[in-house]
Amino acid sequence: MHKKITPIVLMVIAVAAIGGYFARQKYSVPATGQNQKKLVAPDAPALSYAPSPPSPKAYIQITWNYYVANYFNIYRSTDQINWQKIQGNYPQIGHAAMDSDFPKGAKTLYYRITSADGKGNESHPSPTTSVNLDETADWKTYKNDEYGFEFGYPVLWEIINYPSNAYGIGFVLQASDYSGLKIITFKIKQQTLKQYLEAGDKVNQTAYEGSPSKTILSTKEITVANFPAIQREESWLAAGFTTIVTYLKKDDIVYSFQLQVNSSGIFTASDQITYNKILSTFKFIQ
Repeated sequence: MHKKITPIVLMVIAVAAIGGYFARQKYSVPATGQNQKKLVAPDAPALSYAPSPPSPKAYIQITWNYYVANYFNIYRSTDQINWQKIQGNYPQIGHAAMDSDFPKGAKTLYYRITSADGKGNESHPSPTTSVNLDETADWKTYKNDEYGFEFGYPVLWEIINYPSNAYGIGFVLQASDYSGLKIITFKIKQQTLKQYLEAGDKVNQTAYEGSPSKTILSTKEITVANFPAIQREESWLAAGFTTIVTYLKKDDIVYSFQLQVNSSGIFTASDQITYNKILSTFKFIQ
């Protein structure tokens, strides 16, 4: 004859079952061994991307609820399939981690974290968080069929066109604070880019009522659209501001890319980053 199970026993069994379910949801199952301590999985990490420039080297700052364990393992992926452990047994006292050795050319990076006990055991991974390294992904595209070039620019910026003339074209890409980028083309005769700039600098020596209209603070050679270019920081004395101008020559046309400053008369590190990002998208299409 079977014994009758009382409601109290049934309630204890049900509570134990529910508790076991939530424990499995929150805690990891140890990789090996029967008596290892269970570890709490961290929350999804928060990510912050610091590009270069202005940072000497680009990096991702990773933060999470570090108080849930004494150690952590940090994983990174470019496709959410193949995961690489970039930090093992990272101590709680670190509070946050930095990743500056990520794959070159990656557009999006994914991160997740596990709690660890320093003995080879770890929790289930946290939810995955991603960071987009391509800040130009949602930009608009400007295309000029006459001169055969195109480039990207921030989605909230507007384009102000100048009337074209025999010397070329000109327009401004303008942000809401009136900073932006001015692009002008010049048709020139048989001169190299350096000869063109030297001739212009000579004229500028006395262009401001007999005094220099601008001074060149720095000069460096760079590449834009696979063409050699010259980038200069220039102080425009007559206008009262300092700017960056990049000059590129293709065939008999010089392209001038001037960082347009707002009413403050100075450009910020953020302005310079956006300026260089626009230059990085510039390309000739014919």
